[in-house]
Order: sequence, then C-alpha cells, then structure tokens
Amino acid sequence: MRQRTSWRTYNGEKLSPDERNKLQSFIESETTTLFSSSLRFKLVNRDVGEQKMGTYGFIKDARHFIIGTVKTGGMNIEDYGYALEKIILHATYMGLGTCWLGGTYNKQGFLDHLTPSDDEIMPAITPVGKTSTNRGVFGSAVRYFAGSRNRKPWSDLFFNQDFTPLKKEDAGVYTDPLEMVRLAPSASNGQPWRVALEGDSAHFYLQARKRYESMKRLDMGIAFCHLDLSFKEDGITGDWIIKDPNLASNDLKYVATYRRKT
Repeated sequence: MRQRTSWRTYNGEKLSPDERNKLQSFIESETTTLFSSSLRFKLVNRDVGEQKMGTYGFIKDARHFIIGTVKTGGMNIEDYGYALEKIILHATYMGLGTCWLGGTYNKQGFLDHLTPSDDEIMPAITPVGKTSTNRGVFGSAVRYFAGSRNRKPWSDLFFNQDFTPLKKEDAGVYTDPLEMVRLAPSASNGQPWRVALEGDSAHFYLQARKRYESMKRLDMGIAFCHLDLSFKEDGITGDWIIKDPNLASNDLKYVATYRRKT
C-alpha cells in the first residue's frame, strides 16, 4: 500500500505469458465483496494504435488494462472500488504499474470486451503493465495537479465518537490500518472519507457537500479495502455492517461500519 503509486506512462511492452497468467488467476480468484455485489473483472490486451480502447491521452503506451462490471444497486460502487483496489495492490506486488481511471476513457470501447447485461455498469478501469523509466512531462503534470503526493493529516480524517480529532497514540490496533486508509488513492486526492472510532467499531462517513458522486463511492470502497486488508495482514478479523450510529452532523453521510472481532 505504501509502494503503490499512479503511473500514466508505460514502456509499450506486453506482459509475459507467465505475468498474464498470474494476474488473470488472481483476478478470477478474488471475487469476494463486502456487501455481496455481483461483479466480474477481465485482463484485456490493447494493440498498438488501437483507437477503440482509448484513454484520451491520459495513458501512454499501455498494452494491457483491467476492466470490469458490477450489477446496479445496493453498495455496488463501493464493492467495485474495494475489489479493483485489491487487484491493483496485487499488481503492485508483482512490480507492475497501474492508474485508477474513472472517466477519462472510451467506456464503450472497453465494455465491448465484456458484453455487459442491461443491469451492469463499468465504474472504473486501470491500465496495468511495465512502467516507463520516467513519468514524462504530461504524467508529471497530471500527478502534480491531482495532488497525488499530498495526503490530509490525521486530524482532518479520523475522529473519536464525539467527532473530536483522534490522536494517533489513542488509536490502538487501528493505528496502522487507519494510516493505510490515509494513504489510499482517491479522485483528485480528495480523500472524501471520514472515520469515527467507537470502541471496536470504525464508522465510515462521506464528506458529501453536493451529492453522493460515483467517484466518491469508489474512493470509499478503496478506503474499505485498505482498512480490511491491513487488519487481515495482522491476523485480525472483523465484519462490515450498515447501521448508522447517528454520531455525525448533517455535512457527513454515513456509509458503513467495520466491527473488529479479534
């Protein structure tokens, strides 16, 4: 999670058959979601000069993409963000570059590779592959304006149950998982999540000043993924529920709660 970063410039090489097989095997095996959404992912190849699978210049020389669909309804967007971030983290472990794309791509061109049903949508995709030795002028500029190097401080994101700022030294076993949430990627580095600790529970809220936008819901799923995987890495189990504890003010929208078990 600490190593993962967004890459928009790739070296134009295809993944080896072994790399493709390992990545596709992980994609096919990791279909668990937190809220039982029905989704599917696929690793697709992009030929040189292919126009149908376009990214409007935001991605350069990528030969492979991970695409997916999820059925509409419920917590589908959050589940999609959770599942795709797991795949992205695995690709990072394999030494491959990735970059979340929520809107800067020709959606129909990618959907043609999955033949979706009427109740399936494609919230986001990612290129995946061997990165260039440098990000290039455009990639560096996009990264700069997106604020990719910046993260909000603890005091802006994490709170006690009365919504006073949570001190890091008071977070207990939540310290490292919350730090991984703080480092999680989000659209324009907006970090729209807010977390309130109440005993063994972490209540997630969305700072939704205007509307519950799809990209913010993806961001929330990514934050869920970082917390969930961090606890699992430490051998700690928990579950996810939707039960509003009614702790927050009107400018925050309750989303879900993680309850730590052991």
